[in-house]
Amino acid sequence: MKMKGKKMIVKDFYVKPKHYKPRKIIYLLLFAIILSGMLYQGISISLSAKDYARVGQLLAIDDTLMHVYTGGSGDATFVLASSIGTPSPYAALSPLHEKLASLGKVVVYDKPGYGWSELTKAPRDLDTLTSEIHAILEKSGRQAPYILVAHSTGSLEMLRFAQRYPEEVSGILLIDGASPSFCRDYNNIMIAESFLLNFSRHLGILRLGEHLGYFQYALSPNPDLKEDIQVISKGLALEKLWNRNALEEQLRIKNNAEIVLEGGNLGSIPLYFLTSQANIYGNWTKTQQEFFSLSTEAKQFVISGSSEQLERKDLPTILSACEQLVTFLQPEEN
Repeated sequence: MKMKGKKMIVKDFYVKPKHYKPRKIIYLLLFAIILSGMLYQGISISLSAKDYARVGQLLAIDDTLMHVYTGGSGDATFVLASSIGTPSPYAALSPLHEKLASLGKVVVYDKPGYGWSELTKAPRDLDTLTSEIHAILEKSGRQAPYILVAHSTGSLEMLRFAQRYPEEVSGILLIDGASPSFCRDYNNIMIAESFLLNFSRHLGILRLGEHLGYFQYALSPNPDLKEDIQVISKGLALEKLWNRNALEEQLRIKNNAEIVLEGGNLGSIPLYFLTSQANIYGNWTKTQQEFFSLSTEAKQFVISGSSEQLERKDLPTILSACEQLVTFLQPEEN
């Protein structure tokens, strides 16, 4: 309103109504969907946790809590390691550790970020990993010496453990174990899929898909597992699949392989390894021969499957290799 001489001029003020642009509406919808998915994931974890309650004990290791399962009885002590990215080592290795329990004591550990263990801020280099494994074994009450048993890329941590603590290792058994040179030259292109699975898990997409009958292989890829073990496998996959600790470990696979290669051979520590004829990598058979250079007591076996998961058809051969290793070690232990 303005005064002009004796006249008063009045101007009308018109405020235009706000019109939300389609782009803003889309952003709001995306935010709502993401928030809903994260809430759905978090609430579902809390509600379903009782369905896959831990089977072992949680022990404080450095800045986190690590889970370890122990079972069996006997003179030999088998320590089992799963491949990188396996959400539940206990479930994935159950076909084997249930059988090994009749040959001796068994230990299945969950690295930070795996199984029932909590996440850690510690780097996922191989020496940090093996220090954590060494600490959890000491606290578990299972005494050395150990027979180290690893599946697939779990070979790296077991080989490095033997390099760092040779006096605590009586033997090593690798089930289609990746050789250090194979891991050093590994093409990590599939890491994109792992990041996508991590994203889908956080947003509850994996969980929703599982309810609708999808993603079954990604969540529990081994049909040979018992029904109650399948529940554990799926439950922990929906909670832990490709979290930041597992992703970092996968990203470090080349550097971790270099650590093993620089660590030298294992001397006379027996190294028995089973090579799968079903492995899809063209250089797999060739790189398996590297194990002969790591130990003066190396021995190779052949299995038809178990390249990605432990298959029931290969268990007799795997157990036979374990029994032969135990028999070979008996004169040294007596």
